[in-house]
Amino acid sequence: MGSPAGHVFRVALLGLLLAGAAGLASENRLATAGGFERGFPGVALTERETVVVARLGGVVESIPVRLGDAVRRGQLLAVLRDERTEQQLRLAEIGLRSAEASHQQAQAELDLAVSRLARREEAAAMVSREEIESAREQVRIARAALARAQAELERARLALEQARRDVAALRLTAPMDGTVAGRWRDPGDLLGPGDSLMR
Repeated sequence: MGSPAGHVFRVALLGLLLAGAAGLASENRLATAGGFERGFPGVALTERETVVVARLGGVVESIPVRLGDAVRRGQLLAVLRDERTEQQLRLAEIGLRSAEASHQQAQAELDLAVSRLARREEAAAMVSREEIESAREQVRIARAALARAQAELERARLALEQARRDVAALRLTAPMDGTVAGRWRDPGDLLGPGDSLMR
């Protein structure tokens, strides 16, 4: 057993440690408009903190907001530039125009085949059965070609929609109202998919 003085010293030391821990917890808990924010050196974690990340990679072209700026949901935060993504949009636009032309051509060929068949059926007494069957086969072929052209047209439309979404993703916007609390990138920096930009 230790002496009474040693016991008193240990109790006093324990009290100082508890008080210091309570003071540190109080110091690291800061009131905010939306509740509380826990703060540590160089880090701020709030209940509604959101990190803005790039869905696609690209070079940072501009960042029209600064630290401390209040932003509204949907407000532009940064613009990226990626030649490959922009080229995919141009190619998708060309692909759609080509698919539309092919579809129109296939429709015209089907209309012509149907018209030819109708004329031969009307003149059945003067044409051979083989000619009528050949005209019917041409209609079947033209319908199959139109179905393929229609499917290609739908694929081209979907590709263009995706390309437009990708280009739109190069413009990063605020997911909610808030304040820019941190920024880790500058114009000219290269971002990869999933890289963080600010919070």
